[in-house]
Amino acid sequence: MSALRKTGINLLKKMEDEWAYLENELGLELIGACGDALGDERKMRNELLKLKPYALIADCWSHQV
Repeated sequence: MSALRKTGINLLKKMEDEWAYLENELGLELIGACGDALGDERKMRNELLKLKPYALIADCWSHQV
C-alpha cells in the first residue's frame, strides 16, 4: 500500500493510480474491482463507482464468510 493512512480518499487515489497503470502501461481493459466491506474500503469503492459508473464494483465474498 503506502506509508499514508488508509483513509477512503487515500485508498481511492491509490486505486486510481493502479487502474491507470493497468490500462495504460499493461494494456488491460478493467471491468471492475472488489474489496473488503468495512469503512474506508467501502467508501473508496463507492467513490470509485462514481468515477467509473460502467465498472462492476462489489464486496469481496471471501471477506463475508
